[in-house]
Amino acid sequence: MSPHPQAETRRDLAKRARRMAQNRTATDKERLLQYAEELEEQAARLEADATEPAPLPLAPIPQQQVQQQQQGPVSKAATPKP
Repeated sequence: MSPHPQAETRRDLAKRARRMAQNRTATDKERLLQYAEELEEQAARLEADATEPAPLPLAPIPQQQVQQQQQGPVSKAATPKP
């Protein structure tokens, strides 16, 4: 059995499409065979994805908060007298 259930389903559909293609007109046969090939490719991709190791999770980047100091109006008491 395939390591990926969806891959197995697609392979089964591909087999059915090939069986159906045997009793069809040339145009229908060509389309069914193309469909079967697409299903096989999808199954292969699903299996390849299932066997690849999962990527390591990235560590979260700590967010730095920047605080802006607001300068209020300058009071007359704070200004030096000449």
